[in-house]
Amino acid sequence: MVFLTVSSPVGGAPLDDLFPPKQGTCWGRVYDDAHLAKSPAQQTRALYISTVDRGKNLEISVDDLAELEDPSQPRTVSPQVYAELRSGTLLASDVTCSDDASATSCVSEIGVNRGDRPSAMRFTRVGAQLQVNLLSAAWPLRTLADQISRADQRSALSYAMGADDRVFRLDRLPAARCAEVERRYAGAFTDTRLPSVFSRLRQAASARTPEAQRLCLRSVGAPATDGGKQPALHLFLDTQRYDWPVTINEFTFRVTQSLGASRAISSLSCTSRTYAWRCQWRATDDDREQTANRAPERIAQRDEDGMLLRAAGGVLLRGFSCLAGQCLRNAPTDIALTWVSPSACEAASR
Repeated sequence: MVFLTVSSPVGGAPLDDLFPPKQGTCWGRVYDDAHLAKSPAQQTRALYISTVDRGKNLEISVDDLAELEDPSQPRTVSPQVYAELRSGTLLASDVTCSDDASATSCVSEIGVNRGDRPSAMRFTRVGAQLQVNLLSAAWPLRTLADQISRADQRSALSYAMGADDRVFRLDRLPAARCAEVERRYAGAFTDTRLPSVFSRLRQAASARTPEAQRLCLRSVGAPATDGGKQPALHLFLDTQRYDWPVTINEFTFRVTQSLGASRAISSLSCTSRTYAWRCQWRATDDDREQTANRAPERIAQRDEDGMLLRAAGGVLLRGFSCLAGQCLRNAPTDIALTWVSPSACEAASR
């Protein structure tokens, strides 16, 4: 976990001072080539701290999360930290902040590959600027590709800080500056013009008819069930089986794999991430589901973790090999699925 501390003048509310309620705030600084030439040990070209609403870039938006907040509890804020390195690499991470006496403490949801020891930042208001003190040896941030492609919470790479990457003074910037950084960050991996998976789930969960409350995904380009080595996939979800709150943050698909006359039933349980869903594929432990299987031993199964991303007309499963019928290759691949009528999943289960 990554801890940050924010302090401000005594008597004020640090969190409200740095990130006013109901107002997107952008702190940042960009260093030009002349400055970097004078500071060869500084790896940071730009640094931003933002609470600007990221809207459609996210799976679950800031407004959706705000609906879950209890107004009787102390206020929390989840700013995004962005760091652009000299190499052009753009790193980022969400942090969750709340007031603690005269300071504000923030916790990151990601791990850092430095012996898993906490990495710390300290924010201090200095006049009209925000001073950021970095106390760790590596950035507690990750690339978007790392966030999306890796199922766990660790970084594939740790990015070391230079001797001059310790103290920064950030200015208040127009919200559009941080919004543009967010678009560059998310757009490198996610087509933010497409509707989120969350929006599809929420629409089904609030529907009035049983047909509209059920969702079905079918694999794209899978071979006919009478031939080929790649199982055809059907993922079924009945949203009315859940007692969801206002915001949907986890769900489980019933997965049907069909290969010729064989059929194997399993489950895919997904939990929300910033831009995608983290999913665990497991063989079912339901006796009734096991009874519904037909020669399931012909379809290889094992526990796998991966991601579920938005895609045109459906979703993309990333990081799975056995689910795609490529257990022997053990090479995680992308599996494209499209939204179809729930009756297709019901037929595949008969």
